Amino acid sequence: MQLQYIPLEQQERFERYIYVPGLIYKFLGVDMRIKPQIHSKYLQIAVTLNLFIVVILQIIHNVISEDTEERLPNIIFNNYIIVGIGKILAIYYHRLAMAKAVDYLRVIYPSKAIERKYQLGDYFKFYSRLEMVIWTFYRMVGPSFLLLPLFQSFINIWLRGKFSFILPLHMWGFDEANIGESSPWVLYILYYLLGGWCCLSVGMSITACDLLLYGMIIQLCQHFDLNSKQILELSPGNEMEALEQLKKIGIQHQKIMELAKEVNRIFGPSIIFSVMSSSFILCLVTYQMLDDVPYFTILKSFILLLYESKQVIITCYMGQKIMECSSLVNESLYMHNWVDGSVKYRRHVLIMLLCTAQPFVLYIGGIADITLVTLKVVYGNAYRLFTVFKST
Repeated sequence: MQLQYIPLEQQERFERYIYVPGLIYKFLGVDMRIKPQIHSKYLQIAVTLNLFIVVILQIIHNVISEDTEERLPNIIFNNYIIVGIGKILAIYYHRLAMAKAVDYLRVIYPSKAIERKYQLGDYFKFYSRLEMVIWTFYRMVGPSFLLLPLFQSFINIWLRGKFSFILPLHMWGFDEANIGESSPWVLYILYYLLGGWCCLSVGMSITACDLLLYGMIIQLCQHFDLNSKQILELSPGNEMEALEQLKKIGIQHQKIMELAKEVNRIFGPSIIFSVMSSSFILCLVTYQMLDDVPYFTILKSFILLLYESKQVIITCYMGQKIMECSSLVNESLYMHNWVDGSVKYRRHVLIMLLCTAQPFVLYIGGIADITLVTLKVVYGNAYRLFTVFKST
């Protein structure tokens, strides 16, 4: 892509879309520029090793542990970490394609004059509110989830007369009950840091991936809306000018559709991990909350339930949103006064009607579309799994 001059005001507006996900990704070793910094690769290796070590230690603990009460929450957290690993590895693999997509969106971002003329400011306001909710939620949940075991351990000094050495995640190689006899304090600190870094990395990877995906989808919706409003302005009476404008809009629409497909390819694996695991996580978390478990376990499960519900609801809503916005171009072609145009103009409109007849839909692996119907399926599957577990 050739370098283009982008007005400072336009660039600052666009940077608001990627500031938070870009900030989070820096801690995970993901550089959103086309040419990454050298230290990013080493940070990626460290994050990946930490996540895989924790998952392996959790699986071993589940296999050899005789405590059945620990097994269910460990399976839930293990599944959630695997989702985070899938998301972050997918971004590592598609990092360059993601950086190019971001760079292209920066170049074509509409100026403030165009935003004002076509009333496109609501898209940025919507993203700002969405970002505030998701980013605030993570900043509250992340530290709370990390510090809750430590707080519970200190509470047990008053309740039981001793520090409990509770970890954020149950892992093989650390016996909480016999910490004073067989495991030194250094081991507890090491395992706490290992599990804590894993929890924060998973939360950051999911939050950054979702925010960047939502930001890109909202910008794509903005461009679809802009094209549809530009079509409604066309006056077929002035044939040469209207035909030239129509061709230009058609080319822009085709590029936006190609970019939307590229965004779907980049974030497709992330969406697959989110949707496929959602039913399982929602079912197990609800099942655990209704079981006879400590209050702190219920609180952690409730936090995880909110986080997972937020993720799947917004993702399905965004899939519905971009499907509706991408169909606006086809509707505008029908609605504008094309019948008064020449034969050549009408022929071009008919070709564009055929090309835009199929709206863009987020999909996962060519198997299922991501819309509000998908949300119904996810919660339906979660309820069916929950019924099976409760009946056994």
